[in-house]
Amino acid sequence: RSMRQLRIETGASTASDEQLLADLKELMNLKQKEVDLERESMNRLLKVINPHQLAELYKAERDFTREVLSTLRDRRK
Repeated sequence: RSMRQLRIETGASTASDEQLLADLKELMNLKQKEVDLERESMNRLLKVINPHQLAELYKAERDFTREVLSTLRDRRK
């Protein structure tokens, strides 16, 4: 997470309204860029695989990420 996102989420009382508003706008811009990249990636993938395969790929990515995070959490214990 970026410092700006953390500042927004924690409602940092030391930041001015103007700074928080600028941070919120930047966060929204970053989220929009992420959505745009996801859409572009999906469109490119759909040129070579069908929608069912793409859905399976997304599920495999989520499962993999969940497994990696679980393994990391277990190592910290």
